[in-house]
Amino acid sequence: TVLRRYLGVLDDRVAICGEVQHGWSVGVATPMRAAYTEACPLYVWNARSASAAVAQGAICHVIGAPIVYAQLDVAVRREPGTILAFPQHATPGYAFLRDRAFVEEYAAWLGSLRDTNGLIGSTVCLHAHEYENVALRRACQRYGHKVVTCGHPWGSGHYLHDLFGFILSAEFVTSNAATTPVMYAALAEKVVFIDGPIAERAPPAVLGEQFYAEASDLAWVATNFPEFTKGLDSQPAPATGRRELGLDHRKSPHDLWNTMRLLFDPASTRLAESA
Repeated sequence: TVLRRYLGVLDDRVAICGEVQHGWSVGVATPMRAAYTEACPLYVWNARSASAAVAQGAICHVIGAPIVYAQLDVAVRREPGTILAFPQHATPGYAFLRDRAFVEEYAAWLGSLRDTNGLIGSTVCLHAHEYENVALRRACQRYGHKVVTCGHPWGSGHYLHDLFGFILSAEFVTSNAATTPVMYAALAEKVVFIDGPIAERAPPAVLGEQFYAEASDLAWVATNFPEFTKGLDSQPAPATGRRELGLDHRKSPHDLWNTMRLLFDPASTRLAESA
């Protein structure tokens, strides 16, 4: 939706021929389900993802994340003393063993962090399919957290706007893994850090799951993103956000149009891009 709007394409029947990287990842964040060719390539966010894609034999183009093309008119009031948490979410097709016991553990950890450091408010942002689980929401609320969601990202014109609004309103942002919201918060010059309990997961069953495991490995995070390991004392790291979201790869509408392949399909109801 974001990329089509940036290109001035208003007809929903015009879709991208290929696939846009779904989110930030150690690798490509998109299971390599198909052969990505020059006629139907993979569009990735940054050099890290491009290297991972090429290593798996994909033809790809680096264009930056959809958020660097978004026109986000977000007017929110920053609330000092508040923390926003994004626990790494489970995804259909990935073998996470997400249950209420883990969410309780994470919520208890976040509540302790809030109370020990004298913060006045805490919010947990759950992925849409987890937010729909009443037991998971109540597990967070039991420890005094506000629970929100941005909804489903696919086809939502408000997803990025709402997500960025949540980030901008908080003083601190945290996650238990290197995730897309962490990079958004870094770009927004927030104090963002990675810490907290990690969900148990079954052995990888889908190509690409190993990237989720690495992203939540605090030793891996400390080596690759030490700027996110100092808790509430972390410093804003906008340069990291720029690099990981591919801001320097942002293209003009003319160049992006020439890079991407658009397909008119009267019967199409699915857009390949995600934003």
